[in-house]
Amino acid sequence: MTKYITLALAVAVAGAAQATILTFGDLHEVTGAPLGNYGVIDHAYGDNVTQTNDGVGSYLMGSGWTPNVTTSYATHDGAHNHFSNNLLHWDSSYGDLEHIAFSEVSNGYARLILSADAGWSVRLESFDLAGWPQTDQAIEYLRVLDGANNILWDANTTVAHGAGPTHDHYAPNLVGQTLIIEWGPNWNTGLDNVSFSQTDVVPEPATMAVLGLGALALKRRRR
Repeated sequence: MTKYITLALAVAVAGAAQATILTFGDLHEVTGAPLGNYGVIDHAYGDNVTQTNDGVGSYLMGSGWTPNVTTSYATHDGAHNHFSNNLLHWDSSYGDLEHIAFSEVSNGYARLILSADAGWSVRLESFDLAGWPQTDQAIEYLRVLDGANNILWDANTTVAHGAGPTHDHYAPNLVGQTLIIEWGPNWNTGLDNVSFSQTDVVPEPATMAVLGLGALALKRRRR
């Protein structure tokens, strides 16, 4: 019976892990026209993703989707004061990346915020960063914060690589209720291919029932 309990737990854990990759591709204006350079990224892009294209933009699927995670965007100015709730789109020449997100002002600190619903957590798996126009760009920092702005991860970098052309790939692999990617200040540094997943914090009632029945059967067998 122990084998069945282990199997039930494994299935529950496997079913909880899902992943979405933000590519910032196929974005559109409110009018329906393709989003051009300097276009404001739709605030709904990345919210509760369940398919490759939700009419807002395109995504890549890792091991599944993220229906219990939402995204938001922000730019802080050079003094690190809040500037706007937006990031902008650019189509190419940030290293070898295409369709990226960057800060709304030239000396801005950009933020991409991932927030999980109650009872869920979000895992930030990886993301790419590069400089425009296919050159290395200096930045003060690249880090991941929690919802209280505590630093969870610091890349300790002062350059966003783009020469070659190429890009830098980072894999923080952090878990939390809210995770914030923050980089800058320099709008010539762009973000792409943000991979994140979701996990339920507490097993679903049906899963708990299966585990409970398994434990009870094991107890009776021992008697």
